[in-house]
Amino acid sequence: MLLASCLLLDHLKLHAYATMIRRAVIATVTETRLHTADLGGQGSTSDVVHSIMKEIQSTGPLTQNI
Repeated sequence: MLLASCLLLDHLKLHAYATMIRRAVIATVTETRLHTADLGGQGSTSDVVHSIMKEIQSTGPLTQNI
């Protein structure tokens, strides 16, 4: 669902936000190797979402107002 929301953000010409979310999702799945059970992992949905949020918050100026 998060990646689908990126398509909407792109459509609304909010490319920076779409890119920020995409990168956070990809980093969580590839770098931290955190997956939910449906993807063969042990993490809960909350674990994955918290990891994505942490990644987004560490990206800089776009997140200062969030």
